[in-house]
Amino acid sequence: MNLSFAGLIGAAVGAALSVIPSLIPRSSLIQGLLAGVLAAIGYGLAVLVGWTIRRLRHRPDWRSDERTRAVALLTGTGLVTGALLLGRQWQADLAQITGVRAPGSVWVGVAALAAFTVFLVLLLVARGIRWAGHRLDRGLRRFASPRVATASAVTVSVVIAAVAIDRLPSTLATALSPLFRSMNAATPAGVNPPASPVVSGGPDSAIPWQALGSQGQAFVAGVTPTAELTAFSGVPATDPIRVFVGIDSADSPTQRAALAVQELERFGGFNRAVIAVGTSAGAGTVDPGEVTPLEYLLNGDVATVSTQYSLLPSFLSFAVDRPTSVKEATAVLDAVRQRLDQIPVQRRPRLVVFGESLGAYGASGAFQSLDDLLARTDGAMFQGPPNATALWRRYTHEREPGTPEHLPVYDEGTHLRWANQPADLSLPTAPFRSPRVVYLQNASDPVVWWSPSVLWSRPDWLAEPRGPGVLSWPWLPLVTFAGLTGDMMNSQGVPAGHGHVYGTDPVAAWADILRPVGWTTADTTRLEQHLAG
Repeated sequence: MNLSFAGLIGAAVGAALSVIPSLIPRSSLIQGLLAGVLAAIGYGLAVLVGWTIRRLRHRPDWRSDERTRAVALLTGTGLVTGALLLGRQWQADLAQITGVRAPGSVWVGVAALAAFTVFLVLLLVARGIRWAGHRLDRGLRRFASPRVATASAVTVSVVIAAVAIDRLPSTLATALSPLFRSMNAATPAGVNPPASPVVSGGPDSAIPWQALGSQGQAFVAGVTPTAELTAFSGVPATDPIRVFVGIDSADSPTQRAALAVQELERFGGFNRAVIAVGTSAGAGTVDPGEVTPLEYLLNGDVATVSTQYSLLPSFLSFAVDRPTSVKEATAVLDAVRQRLDQIPVQRRPRLVVFGESLGAYGASGAFQSLDDLLARTDGAMFQGPPNATALWRRYTHEREPGTPEHLPVYDEGTHLRWANQPADLSLPTAPFRSPRVVYLQNASDPVVWWSPSVLWSRPDWLAEPRGPGVLSWPWLPLVTFAGLTGDMMNSQGVPAGHGHVYGTDPVAAWADILRPVGWTTADTTRLEQHLAG
Protein backbone atom coordinates (compact mmCIF):
# COMPACT_ATOMS: atom_id res chain seq x y z
CA MET A 1 0.00 0.00 0.00
CA ASN A 2 1.43 3.38 -1.05
CA LEU A 3 1.48 5.68 2.00
CA SER A 4 1.93 9.45 2.03
CA PHE A 5 5.04 10.87 3.70
CA ALA A 6 3.09 13.80 5.14
CA GLY A 7 0.25 11.43 6.05
CA LEU A 8 2.58 9.18 8.05
CA ILE A 9 3.81 12.17 10.04
CA GLY A 10 0.24 13.29 10.72
CA ALA A 11 -0.84 9.77 11.71
CA ALA A 12 2.03 9.43 14.17
CA VAL A 13 1.26 12.80 15.76
CA GLY A 14 -2.46 11.97 16.01
CA ALA A 15 -1.82 8.59 17.60
CA ALA A 16 0.71 10.07 20.03
CA LEU A 17 -1.67 12.83 21.15
CA SER A 18 -4.40 10.26 21.79
CA VAL A 19 -2.64 9.06 24.97
CA ILE A 20 -3.29 12.35 26.78
CA PRO A 21 -5.45 11.28 29.73
CA SER A 22 -9.01 12.39 30.30
CA LEU A 23 -11.40 11.67 33.18
CA ILE A 24 -11.35 7.93 33.85
CA PRO A 25 -8.95 5.03 33.14
CA ARG A 26 -9.02 3.56 29.64
CA SER A 27 -8.75 -0.05 28.70
CA SER A 28 -6.15 -0.95 26.09
CA LEU A 29 -8.89 -1.49 23.50
CA ILE A 30 -10.44 1.93 24.06
CA GLN A 31 -6.98 3.51 23.90
CA GLY A 32 -6.31 1.63 20.68
CA LEU A 33 -9.61 2.80 19.20
CA LEU A 34 -8.85 6.43 20.05
CA ALA A 35 -5.30 6.16 18.71
CA GLY A 36 -6.50 4.58 15.46
CA VAL A 37 -9.19 7.20 14.89
CA LEU A 38 -6.90 10.14 15.65
CA ALA A 39 -4.16 8.58 13.52
CA ALA A 40 -6.57 8.36 10.59
CA ILE A 41 -7.68 11.97 11.10
CA GLY A 42 -4.07 13.09 11.40
CA TYR A 43 -3.19 11.19 8.23
CA GLY A 44 -6.01 12.82 6.28
CA LEU A 45 -5.24 16.33 7.51
CA ALA A 46 -1.54 15.94 6.78
CA VAL A 47 -2.24 14.64 3.27
CA LEU A 48 -4.45 17.67 2.67
CA VAL A 49 -1.75 20.04 3.96
CA GLY A 50 0.91 18.35 1.82
CA TRP A 51 -1.29 18.57 -1.26
CA THR A 52 -1.94 22.26 -0.60
CA ILE A 53 1.78 22.99 -0.20
CA ARG A 54 2.60 21.22 -3.45
CA ARG A 55 -0.06 23.21 -5.26
CA LEU A 56 1.17 26.50 -3.83
CA ARG A 57 4.74 25.61 -4.86
CA HIS A 58 3.49 24.64 -8.33
CA ARG A 59 5.04 21.18 -7.97
CA PRO A 60 1.97 18.91 -8.16
CA ASP A 61 4.04 15.89 -9.17
CA TRP A 62 6.53 16.11 -6.28
CA ARG A 63 6.58 12.97 -4.11
CA SER A 64 8.87 11.63 -1.40
CA ASP A 65 10.95 8.58 -2.23
CA GLU A 66 10.67 5.15 -0.62
CA ARG A 67 13.60 5.75 1.73
CA THR A 68 12.08 8.94 3.09
CA ARG A 69 8.76 7.24 3.71
CA ALA A 70 10.52 4.34 5.45
CA VAL A 71 12.33 6.77 7.75
CA ALA A 72 9.02 8.51 8.47
CA LEU A 73 7.38 5.16 9.23
CA LEU A 74 10.14 4.09 11.64
CA THR A 75 10.26 7.49 13.32
CA GLY A 76 6.49 7.52 13.67
CA THR A 77 6.48 4.01 15.12
CA GLY A 78 9.04 5.05 17.73
CA LEU A 79 7.03 8.17 18.57
CA VAL A 80 3.80 6.23 19.01
CA THR A 81 5.48 3.51 21.09
CA GLY A 82 7.02 6.10 23.40
CA ALA A 83 3.70 7.90 23.69
CA LEU A 84 1.89 4.66 24.59
CA LEU A 85 4.45 3.92 27.29
CA LEU A 86 3.90 7.41 28.72
CA GLY A 87 0.16 6.96 28.33
CA ARG A 88 0.29 3.75 30.31
CA GLN A 89 1.87 5.67 33.20
CA TRP A 90 -0.86 8.30 33.04
CA GLN A 91 -3.48 5.54 33.06
CA ALA A 92 -1.79 4.09 36.14
CA ASP A 93 -2.15 7.50 37.83
CA LEU A 94 -5.86 7.54 36.97
CA ALA A 95 -6.22 3.96 38.20
CA GLN A 96 -4.74 4.96 41.54
CA ILE A 97 -7.16 7.89 41.84
CA THR A 98 -10.22 5.80 41.03
CA GLY A 99 -9.15 2.67 42.88
CA VAL A 100 -9.07 0.28 39.92
CA ARG A 101 -6.28 -2.05 38.83
CA ALA A 102 -3.40 -0.37 37.01
CA PRO A 103 -2.82 -1.39 33.38
CA GLY A 104 -0.66 -4.48 32.95
CA SER A 105 2.42 -4.99 30.82
CA VAL A 106 0.38 -6.03 27.75
CA TRP A 107 -1.58 -2.76 27.73
CA VAL A 108 0.83 -1.06 25.31
CA GLY A 109 0.95 -4.00 22.90
CA VAL A 110 -2.82 -4.51 22.77
CA ALA A 111 -3.41 -0.77 22.36
CA ALA A 112 -0.87 -0.60 19.51
CA LEU A 113 -2.40 -3.59 17.70
CA ALA A 114 -5.92 -2.19 18.08
CA ALA A 115 -4.76 1.24 16.88
CA PHE A 116 -3.10 -0.22 13.78
CA THR A 117 -6.21 -2.25 12.95
CA VAL A 118 -8.57 0.71 13.33
CA PHE A 119 -6.24 2.98 11.35
CA LEU A 120 -5.98 0.45 8.53
CA VAL A 121 -9.75 -0.05 8.32
CA LEU A 122 -10.41 3.69 8.26
CA LEU A 123 -7.68 4.22 5.67
CA LEU A 124 -9.22 1.59 3.42
CA VAL A 125 -12.66 3.16 3.83
CA ALA A 126 -11.25 6.57 2.94
CA ARG A 127 -9.50 5.17 -0.12
CA GLY A 128 -12.71 3.49 -1.15
CA ILE A 129 -14.48 6.84 -0.98
CA ARG A 130 -11.64 8.45 -2.93
CA TRP A 131 -11.84 5.75 -5.59
CA ALA A 132 -15.57 6.30 -5.94
CA GLY A 133 -14.97 10.05 -6.16
CA HIS A 134 -12.42 9.57 -8.94
CA ARG A 135 -14.84 7.40 -10.88
CA LEU A 136 -17.52 10.04 -10.50
CA ASP A 137 -15.05 12.72 -11.56
CA ARG A 138 -14.18 10.86 -14.75
CA GLY A 139 -17.82 10.31 -15.54
CA LEU A 140 -18.72 13.97 -15.03
CA ARG A 141 -15.92 15.12 -17.31
CA ARG A 142 -17.98 13.88 -20.25
CA PHE A 143 -20.48 16.65 -19.56
CA ALA A 144 -18.49 19.37 -17.76
CA SER A 145 -15.07 20.98 -17.57
CA PRO A 146 -12.40 19.17 -15.49
CA ARG A 147 -12.53 21.83 -12.77
CA VAL A 148 -16.32 21.68 -12.44
CA ALA A 149 -16.33 17.87 -12.57
CA THR A 150 -13.70 17.58 -9.83
CA ALA A 151 -15.46 20.12 -7.60
CA SER A 152 -18.78 18.34 -8.08
CA ALA A 153 -17.31 14.91 -7.38
CA VAL A 154 -15.63 16.14 -4.19
CA THR A 155 -18.82 17.86 -3.03
CA VAL A 156 -20.97 14.79 -3.66
CA SER A 157 -18.47 12.52 -1.86
CA VAL A 158 -18.30 14.82 1.18
CA VAL A 159 -22.09 15.17 1.38
CA ILE A 160 -22.65 11.41 1.10
CA ALA A 161 -20.05 10.72 3.80
CA ALA A 162 -21.54 13.39 6.09
CA VAL A 163 -25.08 12.05 5.63
CA ALA A 164 -23.88 8.49 6.26
CA ILE A 165 -22.20 9.54 9.52
CA ASP A 166 -25.24 11.57 10.59
CA ARG A 167 -27.61 8.69 9.84
CA LEU A 168 -25.43 6.03 11.45
CA PRO A 169 -27.21 6.01 14.86
CA SER A 170 -30.69 5.76 13.35
CA THR A 171 -29.48 3.12 10.88
CA LEU A 172 -28.08 1.08 13.76
CA ALA A 173 -31.33 1.50 15.69
CA THR A 174 -33.36 0.25 12.74
CA ALA A 175 -31.05 -2.62 11.88
CA LEU A 176 -30.82 -3.85 15.46
CA SER A 177 -34.49 -3.28 16.30
CA PRO A 178 -35.34 -7.02 16.31
CA LEU A 179 -32.47 -7.64 18.74
CA PHE A 180 -33.58 -4.84 21.07
CA ARG A 181 -37.18 -6.06 21.01
CA SER A 182 -36.00 -9.57 21.85
CA MET A 183 -33.91 -8.22 24.74
CA ASN A 184 -36.90 -6.26 26.02
CA ALA A 185 -39.04 -9.40 26.04
CA ALA A 186 -36.50 -11.49 27.98
CA THR A 187 -36.79 -11.63 31.76
CA PRO A 188 -33.44 -10.84 33.41
CA ALA A 189 -31.65 -13.74 35.06
CA GLY A 190 -32.60 -14.17 38.70
CA VAL A 191 -35.64 -11.88 38.43
CA ASN A 192 -39.00 -13.39 39.39
CA PRO A 193 -42.55 -12.01 39.33
CA PRO A 194 -43.18 -10.08 42.55
CA ALA A 195 -45.46 -11.36 45.30
CA SER A 196 -46.24 -7.87 46.60
CA PRO A 197 -49.83 -6.77 45.89
CA VAL A 198 -48.76 -3.15 45.40
CA VAL A 199 -46.34 -3.38 42.50
CA SER A 200 -46.98 -3.58 38.76
CA GLY A 201 -46.89 -7.11 37.40
CA GLY A 202 -47.88 -8.44 40.82
CA PRO A 203 -51.01 -10.38 41.80
CA ASP A 204 -53.24 -7.27 42.10
CA SER A 205 -51.84 -5.38 39.10
CA ALA A 206 -53.78 -4.70 35.90
CA ILE A 207 -50.52 -4.76 33.93
CA PRO A 208 -49.24 -8.24 32.95
CA TRP A 209 -45.73 -9.20 34.03
CA GLN A 210 -44.57 -9.75 30.44
CA ALA A 211 -45.81 -6.30 29.37
CA LEU A 212 -43.35 -4.58 31.71
CA GLY A 213 -40.32 -5.26 29.57
CA SER A 214 -36.97 -6.49 30.84
CA GLN A 215 -35.97 -3.32 32.68
CA GLY A 216 -39.45 -2.79 34.08
CA GLN A 217 -39.42 -6.31 35.52
CA ALA A 218 -36.08 -5.65 37.19
CA PHE A 219 -37.44 -2.39 38.63
CA VAL A 220 -40.60 -3.80 40.22
CA ALA A 221 -38.93 -7.04 41.37
CA GLY A 222 -36.29 -4.95 43.16
CA VAL A 223 -38.78 -3.39 45.57
CA THR A 224 -37.35 -3.39 49.09
CA PRO A 225 -38.92 -6.14 51.24
CA THR A 226 -41.06 -4.70 54.02
CA ALA A 227 -39.32 -6.89 56.58
CA GLU A 228 -35.97 -5.29 55.71
CA LEU A 229 -37.42 -1.82 56.12
CA THR A 230 -38.84 -2.77 59.50
CA ALA A 231 -35.54 -4.29 60.60
CA PHE A 232 -33.67 -1.13 59.64
CA SER A 233 -36.08 1.37 61.21
CA GLY A 234 -37.23 -0.67 64.18
CA VAL A 235 -40.80 0.41 63.40
CA PRO A 236 -43.38 -1.59 61.39
CA ALA A 237 -42.99 -0.52 57.75
CA THR A 238 -45.50 -0.05 54.95
CA ASP A 239 -45.28 -2.03 51.72
CA PRO A 240 -43.55 0.26 49.18
CA ILE A 241 -45.45 0.83 45.93
CA ARG A 242 -43.69 0.56 42.60
CA VAL A 243 -45.60 1.29 39.39
CA PHE A 244 -44.16 0.70 35.94
CA VAL A 245 -45.81 0.86 32.51
CA GLY A 246 -43.92 -0.80 29.66
CA ILE A 247 -43.79 0.49 26.11
CA ASP A 248 -45.95 -2.41 24.90
CA SER A 249 -48.76 -1.55 27.34
CA ALA A 250 -49.90 1.54 25.42
CA ASP A 251 -49.11 3.37 22.18
CA SER A 252 -48.44 6.91 23.40
CA PRO A 253 -46.93 8.78 26.36
CA THR A 254 -50.37 10.09 27.33
CA GLN A 255 -51.87 6.60 27.38
CA ARG A 256 -48.97 5.19 29.40
CA ALA A 257 -49.29 8.07 31.85
CA ALA A 258 -53.02 7.34 32.26
CA LEU A 259 -52.25 3.66 32.97
CA ALA A 260 -49.65 4.70 35.54
CA VAL A 261 -52.19 6.87 37.37
CA GLN A 262 -54.70 4.01 37.31
CA GLU A 263 -52.11 1.69 38.88
CA LEU A 264 -51.37 4.27 41.55
CA GLU A 265 -55.09 4.51 42.32
CA ARG A 266 -55.40 0.73 42.46
CA PHE A 267 -52.52 0.39 44.93
CA GLY A 268 -53.48 3.37 47.10
CA GLY A 269 -50.55 5.44 45.96
CA PHE A 270 -52.36 8.72 46.46
CA ASN A 271 -52.65 7.93 50.17
CA ARG A 272 -48.86 7.70 50.61
CA ALA A 273 -46.65 10.40 52.10
CA VAL A 274 -44.64 10.82 48.91
CA ILE A 275 -45.13 10.03 45.23
CA ALA A 276 -41.85 9.86 43.32
CA VAL A 277 -42.04 10.21 39.53
CA GLY A 278 -38.92 8.90 37.86
CA THR A 279 -38.04 9.16 34.18
CA SER A 280 -36.33 6.01 32.94
CA ALA A 281 -33.28 5.92 30.68
CA GLY A 282 -33.11 4.10 27.36
CA ALA A 283 -35.05 0.84 27.35
CA GLY A 284 -36.69 1.55 30.71
CA THR A 285 -33.78 1.56 33.14
CA VAL A 286 -34.52 3.04 36.55
CA ASP A 287 -31.46 3.23 38.79
CA PRO A 288 -32.22 1.33 42.03
CA GLY A 289 -29.72 3.60 43.77
CA GLU A 290 -32.24 6.43 43.44
CA VAL A 291 -35.35 4.46 44.46
CA THR A 292 -34.24 2.15 47.28
CA PRO A 293 -33.07 5.02 49.54
CA LEU A 294 -36.54 6.57 49.27
CA GLU A 295 -38.13 3.38 50.56
CA TYR A 296 -35.78 3.30 53.56
CA LEU A 297 -36.03 7.02 54.31
CA LEU A 298 -39.86 6.88 54.36
CA ASN A 299 -40.11 3.38 55.88
CA GLY A 300 -42.06 2.22 52.84
CA ASP A 301 -44.58 5.09 52.82
CA VAL A 302 -43.81 6.02 49.21
CA ALA A 303 -45.11 5.23 45.73
CA THR A 304 -42.57 5.30 42.91
CA VAL A 305 -43.78 5.44 39.31
CA SER A 306 -41.97 5.25 35.98
CA THR A 307 -42.65 4.29 32.37
CA GLN A 308 -40.80 3.03 29.30
CA TYR A 309 -40.62 5.05 26.10
CA SER A 310 -37.93 3.27 24.08
CA LEU A 311 -36.46 -0.12 23.25
CA LEU A 312 -32.98 1.28 22.63
CA PRO A 313 -29.97 1.30 24.95
CA SER A 314 -29.48 4.65 26.67
CA PHE A 315 -26.60 5.87 24.48
CA LEU A 316 -28.48 5.07 21.27
CA SER A 317 -31.75 6.45 22.60
CA PHE A 318 -29.94 9.68 23.48
CA ALA A 319 -28.61 9.97 19.92
CA VAL A 320 -31.82 8.99 18.10
CA ASP A 321 -34.91 9.94 20.11
CA ARG A 322 -33.76 12.23 22.91
CA PRO A 323 -36.91 14.45 22.76
CA THR A 324 -39.05 11.37 23.45
CA SER A 325 -37.77 11.22 27.02
CA VAL A 326 -39.01 14.77 27.61
CA LYS A 327 -42.43 14.01 26.12
CA GLU A 328 -42.75 10.93 28.32
CA ALA A 329 -41.67 12.74 31.47
CA THR A 330 -44.05 15.61 30.75
CA ALA A 331 -47.02 13.29 30.16
CA VAL A 332 -46.47 11.30 33.38
CA LEU A 333 -45.83 14.39 35.48
CA ASP A 334 -48.91 16.17 34.13
CA ALA A 335 -51.14 13.14 34.76
CA VAL A 336 -49.94 12.65 38.34
CA ARG A 337 -50.02 16.38 39.08
CA GLN A 338 -53.58 16.65 37.77
CA ARG A 339 -54.72 13.84 40.05
CA LEU A 340 -52.89 15.29 43.06
CA ASP A 341 -54.59 18.65 42.57
CA GLN A 342 -57.93 16.92 43.18
CA ILE A 343 -56.84 15.95 46.70
CA PRO A 344 -57.24 18.44 49.58
CA VAL A 345 -53.92 20.08 50.43
CA GLN A 346 -53.85 18.70 53.97
CA ARG A 347 -54.09 15.11 52.66
CA ARG A 348 -52.10 15.52 49.47
CA PRO A 349 -48.88 13.46 49.11
CA ARG A 350 -45.68 15.31 48.38
CA LEU A 351 -44.52 14.99 44.78
CA VAL A 352 -40.84 14.59 43.89
CA VAL A 353 -39.23 13.86 40.55
CA PHE A 354 -35.94 12.20 39.66
CA GLY A 355 -33.91 10.75 36.83
CA GLU A 356 -30.45 9.47 36.03
CA SER A 357 -28.48 10.19 32.85
CA LEU A 358 -30.98 10.32 29.96
CA GLY A 359 -33.67 10.06 32.62
CA ALA A 360 -32.32 13.27 34.19
CA TYR A 361 -32.45 14.92 30.78
CA GLY A 362 -36.07 13.91 30.31
CA ALA A 363 -37.26 14.65 33.85
CA SER A 364 -35.53 18.04 33.91
CA GLY A 365 -36.86 18.84 30.45
CA ALA A 366 -40.45 18.57 31.67
CA PHE A 367 -40.04 22.01 33.29
CA GLN A 368 -39.65 25.40 31.64
CA SER A 369 -37.60 26.91 34.44
CA LEU A 370 -36.54 26.48 38.04
CA ASP A 371 -39.59 28.48 39.12
CA ASP A 372 -41.82 26.09 37.18
CA LEU A 373 -40.16 23.10 38.85
CA LEU A 374 -40.54 24.63 42.32
CA ALA A 375 -44.19 25.47 41.69
CA ARG A 376 -45.18 21.99 40.49
CA THR A 377 -43.16 19.68 42.76
CA ASP A 378 -41.95 19.33 46.33
CA GLY A 379 -38.39 18.53 45.30
CA ALA A 380 -36.23 16.92 42.65
CA MET A 381 -33.00 14.98 42.26
CA PHE A 382 -31.21 14.64 38.95
CA GLN A 383 -28.18 12.35 38.81
CA GLY A 384 -25.43 12.55 36.18
CA PRO A 385 -27.33 14.91 33.83
CA PRO A 386 -26.07 14.93 30.22
CA ASN A 387 -24.39 18.17 29.17
CA ALA A 388 -27.27 18.87 26.77
CA THR A 389 -29.80 19.11 29.65
CA ALA A 390 -31.41 22.53 29.15
CA LEU A 391 -32.19 23.43 32.77
CA TRP A 392 -28.78 22.25 33.96
CA ARG A 393 -27.00 24.26 31.27
CA ARG A 394 -29.01 27.39 31.97
CA TYR A 395 -28.38 27.58 35.70
CA THR A 396 -24.82 26.35 35.45
CA HIS A 397 -24.17 29.19 33.00
CA GLU A 398 -25.93 31.68 35.31
CA ARG A 399 -23.92 30.59 38.34
CA GLU A 400 -22.48 33.13 40.73
CA PRO A 401 -19.12 34.59 39.59
CA GLY A 402 -16.15 32.80 41.09
CA THR A 403 -17.92 29.47 41.53
CA PRO A 404 -16.57 26.64 39.33
CA GLU A 405 -18.55 24.86 36.65
CA HIS A 406 -18.08 21.51 38.37
CA LEU A 407 -19.68 22.92 41.57
CA PRO A 408 -21.75 26.00 40.75
CA VAL A 409 -23.72 28.17 43.14
CA TYR A 410 -26.93 29.77 41.91
CA ASP A 411 -28.94 32.29 43.92
CA GLU A 412 -26.91 31.47 47.06
CA GLY A 413 -28.13 27.88 46.86
CA THR A 414 -31.59 28.90 48.06
CA HIS A 415 -33.51 26.15 46.24
CA LEU A 416 -30.99 24.60 43.82
CA ARG A 417 -27.67 22.93 44.64
CA TRP A 418 -25.04 20.84 42.91
CA ALA A 419 -22.94 18.17 44.61
CA ASN A 420 -19.82 16.29 43.52
CA GLN A 421 -20.07 14.45 46.85
CA PRO A 422 -22.67 14.50 49.66
CA ALA A 423 -20.76 17.03 51.79
CA ASP A 424 -21.24 19.61 49.02
CA LEU A 425 -24.95 19.81 49.85
CA SER A 426 -24.09 21.91 52.90
CA LEU A 427 -22.55 24.59 50.65
CA PRO A 428 -23.09 27.46 50.56
CA THR A 429 -23.91 28.11 54.20
CA ALA A 430 -27.07 30.10 53.40
CA PRO A 431 -30.34 28.29 54.22
CA PHE A 432 -31.39 25.56 51.76
CA ARG A 433 -35.12 26.20 51.46
CA SER A 434 -37.91 23.91 50.30
CA PRO A 435 -38.70 22.82 47.67
CA ARG A 436 -35.15 21.60 47.19
CA VAL A 437 -33.56 20.60 43.88
CA VAL A 438 -30.26 18.71 43.69
CA TYR A 439 -28.00 17.87 40.75
CA LEU A 440 -25.57 15.07 41.59
CA GLN A 441 -22.56 15.21 39.26
CA ASN A 442 -19.19 13.60 39.77
CA ALA A 443 -16.38 15.88 38.67
CA SER A 444 -15.08 12.98 36.54
CA ASP A 445 -18.42 12.03 34.94
CA PRO A 446 -17.96 12.22 31.13
CA VAL A 447 -21.75 12.13 30.64
CA VAL A 448 -21.95 15.51 32.37
CA TRP A 449 -19.06 17.10 30.46
CA TRP A 450 -19.27 15.55 26.99
CA SER A 451 -20.33 18.17 24.47
CA PRO A 452 -19.59 18.80 20.77
CA SER A 453 -18.38 22.29 21.75
CA VAL A 454 -15.33 20.67 23.39
CA LEU A 455 -14.15 20.03 19.82
CA TRP A 456 -13.28 23.70 19.33
CA SER A 457 -13.36 25.48 22.68
CA ARG A 458 -11.94 24.85 26.13
CA PRO A 459 -14.74 24.29 28.67
CA ASP A 460 -14.78 26.15 31.97
CA TRP A 461 -14.32 22.97 34.00
CA LEU A 462 -10.89 22.55 32.41
CA ALA A 463 -9.97 26.23 32.60
CA GLU A 464 -10.90 26.52 36.30
CA PRO A 465 -9.38 24.64 39.25
CA ARG A 466 -10.18 20.98 38.69
CA GLY A 467 -12.79 19.03 40.58
CA PRO A 468 -11.89 16.08 42.84
CA GLY A 469 -10.31 13.16 41.02
CA VAL A 470 -9.56 15.09 37.80
CA LEU A 471 -5.95 15.23 36.59
CA SER A 472 -4.34 18.41 35.29
CA TRP A 473 -4.33 17.75 31.56
CA PRO A 474 -4.43 20.28 28.73
CA TRP A 475 -7.32 21.00 26.42
CA LEU A 476 -6.52 20.32 22.79
CA PRO A 477 -8.96 20.73 19.87
CA LEU A 478 -10.37 17.36 18.79
CA VAL A 479 -8.05 15.39 21.09
CA THR A 480 -9.89 16.31 24.29
CA PHE A 481 -13.24 15.57 22.67
CA ALA A 482 -11.96 12.17 21.53
CA GLY A 483 -10.78 11.39 25.06
CA LEU A 484 -14.16 12.28 26.54
CA THR A 485 -15.85 10.12 23.92
CA GLY A 486 -13.65 7.22 24.97
CA ASP A 487 -14.58 7.88 28.59
CA MET A 488 -18.25 7.63 27.67
CA MET A 489 -17.68 4.03 26.60
CA ASN A 490 -16.51 3.06 30.07
CA SER A 491 -18.29 5.65 32.20
CA GLN A 492 -19.69 2.98 34.54
CA GLY A 493 -16.58 0.82 34.74
CA VAL A 494 -15.20 2.61 37.80
CA PRO A 495 -16.02 2.54 41.53
CA ALA A 496 -18.69 4.77 43.08
CA GLY A 497 -17.77 8.44 43.28
CA HIS A 498 -16.06 8.40 39.87
CA GLY A 499 -17.28 8.52 36.31
CA HIS A 500 -21.01 7.89 35.94
CA VAL A 501 -21.28 5.82 39.13
CA TYR A 502 -22.96 7.48 42.12
CA GLY A 503 -23.28 4.65 44.65
CA THR A 504 -25.01 5.77 47.82
CA ASP A 505 -24.83 9.53 47.12
CA PRO A 506 -28.64 9.70 46.57
CA VAL A 507 -29.15 8.81 50.25
CA ALA A 508 -27.86 12.18 51.46
CA ALA A 509 -29.54 13.99 48.57
CA TRP A 510 -32.98 12.52 49.29
CA ALA A 511 -32.52 13.10 53.03
CA ASP A 512 -31.82 16.78 52.33
CA ILE A 513 -34.71 17.10 49.88
CA LEU A 514 -37.37 15.31 51.97
CA ARG A 515 -36.14 15.81 55.56
CA PRO A 516 -38.26 12.99 57.04
CA VAL A 517 -39.47 13.59 60.57
CA GLY A 518 -37.00 12.19 63.10
CA TRP A 519 -34.33 11.42 60.48
CA THR A 520 -30.80 12.39 61.52
CA THR A 521 -27.36 12.69 59.96
CA ALA A 522 -26.42 9.52 61.81
CA ASP A 523 -29.34 7.74 60.11
CA THR A 524 -28.02 8.90 56.73
CA THR A 525 -24.57 7.48 57.51
CA ARG A 526 -26.09 4.24 58.76
CA LEU A 527 -28.21 3.84 55.61
CA GLU A 528 -25.24 4.59 53.35
CA GLN A 529 -23.25 1.87 55.11
CA HIS A 530 -26.19 -0.54 54.95
CA LEU A 531 -26.72 -0.05 51.20
CA ALA A 532 -22.99 -0.14 50.45
CA GLY A 533 -23.08 -3.44 52.28
